[in-house]
Order: sequence, then structure tokens, then C-alpha cells
Amino acid sequence: MHRKAWWTAAVAVVLAVAGVGGCRTSPSGSAESEPRACRLLTPSEGGPAEDFAGIRVVEQGFTTIGSEDPKVSVGVVLRNETARVAYRTLVTVDAVNAAGRTVISEDNQLLRTQVVPLIAPGATVAVGNSNLLQAGTEDSIDSIKVTLRTTGWLEPGDGSNGLGRVAVTVTPGENKRAGDGTGEVFFTIVNENCDELDSRGVSLVFRDKDERVVGGSLDNSPSLAACEPGTHVSQRATMTQTDIPITAELDRTMVNVYCDFSRPKPQLSPGAPYN
Repeated sequence: MHRKAWWTAAVAVVLAVAGVGGCRTSPSGSAESEPRACRLLTPSEGGPAEDFAGIRVVEQGFTTIGSEDPKVSVGVVLRNETARVAYRTLVTVDAVNAAGRTVISEDNQLLRTQVVPLIAPGATVAVGNSNLLQAGTEDSIDSIKVTLRTTGWLEPGDGSNGLGRVAVTVTPGENKRAGDGTGEVFFTIVNENCDELDSRGVSLVFRDKDERVVGGSLDNSPSLAACEPGTHVSQRATMTQTDIPITAELDRTMVNVYCDFSRPKPQLSPGAPYN
């Protein structure tokens, strides 16, 4: 669901990703009897840097939805063209008019940025969002502006040292869109990490019958199962707001699970992620 989140009520809102984790205790709370190969990685908590060279926007598209309280649904596809893992890439998506000025409503200005926690070398990831438009601007969008900032870079690893694959496959035939643009997408997650990570939401990019990107959505609520090791079937992202374009073929949706070392408390401020 494109939830503008439990902390933003007053403001009113198939692919692989690297993930990381460490060793844990047994369900009883005691240490496991046999040592595990899983090793905890703890990246430094630095501020955003401008070094995003190697992260490239390879596709983007948008659709305006609704006549009363119109929104813009935007989808962006990024690719990491480096040999390292991009750590906490901040992605700000804006809709601008011919003069280059934003047409996103003032109430949604702080909801334009999200963080993609980990992008594996060579991985292609989906970044989706939708925002309310300023009154009378639904026909004045000239282009989509994407701004990238990457906090840091990590060396690649594997499922034993905390950099395993998290693959998402959309379940065909079960996905639904209502006439107003709400709906749901079902998928299966295969998480090859050796330990549990923290979820920072699920991002979706919608495609039409010709595979063109036509929009996107972000469910930024934590999912209890999404970032646990193993296979998780019948996972679901529910869009309770009008995020899904009428031209979207939901079986073609790209879904990205956001798994991170930790989930810091979001702070609604310019340029900060709301997931």
C-alpha cells in the first residue's frame, strides 16, 4: 500500500536486492549449539554523500490519476553498474512543469524521498512513489526529476557474510486493480541472507502491456516476514490510495523489498527518507 505512514497522518499519504545480517540466538534465547558462518556487518553511519557515480536511472515513467485530489504515480528503475554494494541510496522523485518548478502539493513535499537500503552489484531495482498534485496542475507535468544521493559503498559478499540475494517474483493472475486506482499485488520472496534484516517497506513499479513504466507506489510499513531468511509466499502489497494507473498490467509489476541493517526512526525533513 502506498502508505504515507503511521507517523505522517498529519501531513496527509522480478528482482534482486542485496541484504545483510548477523548471527542470532535460538528461539529459547540461548546461544545456538553449533557456530554459524553468518558474520555481522556494521557499516558506518555517515551522512549522505554526493558520490552516486555508477547508480544510473535506466527507466522512468508517470501517470496522473484522478480528477478530484489528483495524484502523480511515478516509477523509476535504477541499476548499480559498479562492483560494490550501494548502501542507503536516497532517491528523490519530483514532478516538474515546463519552468522546472515542482507541481507536488505542499502537503506532500516531504514525502518525495525514499531510501533504497542496499543495491547489489549489477542489480536493477524498482523505486515507486505517488504524491498529491497542486490544484489545477494535473495537466502541466513536463517531466520527472530524479535526484540521487548515496550514503556509502560496501564490498560484495555472499549469504554467509550477510550480503545474500533477496529475489521477488510476482504471482500471476492474483493481482487486482479497482476502478479508482486502489488494488493489491501478490508476490513470493526468496531471501538468501543468513539472518534477519529490518524491513523498510516494499516498492513497486507498474508497467503497461508494452512493458513501459507507467507509475509506482511505496508501501513503507515494515513487513514482519519480508526480510527474514527463507521463502515467503503469498506476500502482498496493498494500495489503499489511488496509486495504480489504469494502463498498468499488474502481472508485469516490478517489486523491490527494502531490507536494511536497521530501520532508523524516519524524520520528516527536506531530503530525508520517509521510509
